[in-house]
Amino acid sequence: MPAAPEAGGFDTISMAPSPPKPAVPLPGGGGADVEAGSQSRIVQMLQTAAHPMTCIFHAAFKVVVLLIYFYGRYVHSAYVSTFILCTIFAALDFWTVKNISGRLLVGLRWWNLVRDDGTSEWVFESNPDEGNLNAT
Repeated sequence: MPAAPEAGGFDTISMAPSPPKPAVPLPGGGGADVEAGSQSRIVQMLQTAAHPMTCIFHAAFKVVVLLIYFYGRYVHSAYVSTFILCTIFAALDFWTVKNISGRLLVGLRWWNLVRDDGTSEWVFESNPDEGNLNAT
């Protein structure tokens, strides 16, 4: 039996994508084809995303953990500091994916509800209106 969310529940969060920005024509003609060809694929994807900063942080923590690991393991050869930094950034990545990316990008959230009698229940929720999710 799922528990009711706290005040300002999950249904009040808008999952609607922001309106697209109009394309600015480049001097000398060419229009959107030249503009699309001059931007990288990642920039184009972030422009169509409903939450571009969430997408950036979703990927950034994973990249940081890998960079710290490879630098600490193969360049610096410092096991303890590499382990500590990788653990900290992996924990930040987990928190970002669980609490931010999951809720904003795909409409999922979960938590562990501990009742007064000490029993624990895992609560899983999904966005009731999945039609508003952005495909990017």
